[in-house]
Amino acid sequence: MADVILKRTVFVEVAGGVHRFADFARVITPLGQMVEPFIPGQKVSNNTPIQEYSNTDEMCRIDEIEQIDSDKLPSQLGDGFQPPLHGGLQLSRTGR
Repeated sequence: MADVILKRTVFVEVAGGVHRFADFARVITPLGQMVEPFIPGQKVSNNTPIQEYSNTDEMCRIDEIEQIDSDKLPSQLGDGFQPPLHGGLQLSRTGR
């Protein structure tokens, strides 16, 4: 099967010296640009550890990292609709 993710951009916010990755990434596929839930470095699938983890595998590769303000991420990923048609937190968190 041919790769279907041509490029993945993940987003990171830097605040007070702490880096926080957003829970969504922008991907380019043969069908066009899309947004996908994505947690960098995730090595668990359906509560089962991935046995053969490879950073070059399509499911975990990162082509670009973009610094953002997390308050503006929905508008950067959305198509102008309010609220965006995607989103939410994949992982629970406190603070920003």
